[in-house]
Amino acid sequence: RAKGMIKRNATTKENSTRKLKKALKKAWKEINWETLIKTVDDFPKRLEACIAANGGYFE
Repeated sequence: RAKGMIKRNATTKENSTRKLKKALKKAWKEINWETLIKTVDDFPKRLEACIAANGGYFE
């Protein structure tokens, strides 16, 4: 969720580090608290899925 939002909102065609940093900061500010809390709450479940997949792909 949060990663997808950052990817969508921080996309820039500029290739300067300064502009990318600015785009990332803007994207982080646009993530709402509910999304962030849900992402953190889901983390243990995602870790278990990662372990079960031996570090491979998982949904």
